[in-house]
Amino acid sequence: MILNSVKKIVITVLDHGFLYFIITPLIVILWFSCWSIMDYLLTDCHNTSVLVAFGGQFLLLFFYDETKMLLNMDNKIISTLVPPIYGIICGIVMICFWRFSWIFFDEIVMNDDTSLVLNIVQNSLILMGFKVFVNTISVPFIARFNPNEPMPQSITYFGKSKVDGIFTFVHDCICTILITGLIVFIWRDLWMIANLKIYPYNDYYSTIASLLIGYTVAIICFLIHPTINFLCEMFIDFKVLYRNIHAGFCLVATINIWRGYWMLFTFLANGSIYITSTLCLSSLALLIIMGNSDCLAFAALLTDGNRIRFQHHYISSLLSPITITASNSTPENTKEPNV
Repeated sequence: MILNSVKKIVITVLDHGFLYFIITPLIVILWFSCWSIMDYLLTDCHNTSVLVAFGGQFLLLFFYDETKMLLNMDNKIISTLVPPIYGIICGIVMICFWRFSWIFFDEIVMNDDTSLVLNIVQNSLILMGFKVFVNTISVPFIARFNPNEPMPQSITYFGKSKVDGIFTFVHDCICTILITGLIVFIWRDLWMIANLKIYPYNDYYSTIASLLIGYTVAIICFLIHPTINFLCEMFIDFKVLYRNIHAGFCLVATINIWRGYWMLFTFLANGSIYITSTLCLSSLALLIIMGNSDCLAFAALLTDGNRIRFQHHYISSLLSPITITASNSTPENTKEPNV
């Protein structure tokens, strides 16, 4: 009994360590390198950026059902080759969307403390009103690893499809894109606050401090997660509030970790497109080899108040003959259709 408990603790620590220090840096490397390559290639190509960012995301949402049918086909070649390709396409489109939106907000938003804080509060309340604030967090809290898990039934906000009518489905796709834009807005403003407050004149100290803050808050969030679940079960009427407060701290941790690694890789790349391209291909290859290519694919929107398991089961899946579901692939984590 004691041996099993110790084994479970060790495996859990290994799972979290793998997610914290392997998967998270690889995903940030991929985003950083793709973003930098786009800066290099699309500097004066605003029309191309808009087309890929918005047109690409809309097409991926619009033809999601057809893509799901293709990926779920009982064909070994398709099931092996197509998911990584689909993940890469989704990743390129999403990174392009974030990059274009980020640049757009840079041009129209004032970077003083008051404006940034007001924007964060305003956009957070909007997302909470739509019950999708939890979608602002990313790795190391939410990571997908389960190549055999079927794709979500729907990834749009209202959970509509073409059978509900083209106009209704297009409206659903547009709402989903707008929600993603608000998430980018919040990330951008929190990132700017970190730039202004965390050693603004010393990039070296700022990088270290951002990583320390991020990982410290992340560990605390993981440790108090069972307590949050307990409070939500005890006080059901306040579960959305408790989980949103917890998600807010998770968001602070997420952004500091991403910012710290982003600055670190900026130092390493040193503006070299060769180094950046090498980082891009290497991180992508490692994610595909480890079966994490689906981390780039579109996921269903999560709903505020639902219980979410912040855990990655890569090591567990290797040590156990039984497939363990991914952190956000359980039914309770899937966005419920809104009516």
